[in-house]
Amino acid sequence: MEKYRFLEHTADAKFQAYGATLEEAFAHAALATVTLMWDWKKIENKIERKVDVEGKDLKQLLASFLEEILYLLDSKNFLTGVAEKISVKQAGNRYMLKALFKGDIFSDKGLTEILEQVGLNCEFLSKDARSLSGGEQQRIALARVLLNKPEVLLLDEPTANLDPQLANKILKLVYQLYQDLKLTI
Repeated sequence: MEKYRFLEHTADAKFQAYGATLEEAFAHAALATVTLMWDWKKIENKIERKVDVEGKDLKQLLASFLEEILYLLDSKNFLTGVAEKISVKQAGNRYMLKALFKGDIFSDKGLTEILEQVGLNCEFLSKDARSLSGGEQQRIALARVLLNKPEVLLLDEPTANLDPQLANKILKLVYQLYQDLKLTI
């Protein structure tokens, strides 16, 4: 059975989640959400985080549930791999959801190594994105992709809006990644 599918959308992302039950559909919506950021199939589900959220209706409940993924990522460096034991109940005019997220902690060590692969250092972890040059932004974008350990790297205009010198630097970097990581580009 298909868990979710992404729909065409002009900005951000849009998906449709499926399930035989409401709880299963919520679990699949969580997987679709994390798919936008990392490959949930590659996460070791060794740490558990309990989730308790509520909403005035099912739409708000789902939004609150999915926001927990972002909250745990931002506050605890927690990468959700799966959502289990989901229970949705109605209490008066409110909906309550309890669930268990299983996943792992994101390590800065891996990020530092990836930043080094794209020619940056860990100082970039604390920089404001608006202060980065075009070339630095392109390399950060490459680093974000490399975090997922892709087998294939699809690049759409990786040198767009860069001056010729920076464009050449990015192309050399992509070639170096191709050689070092044996990626299909």
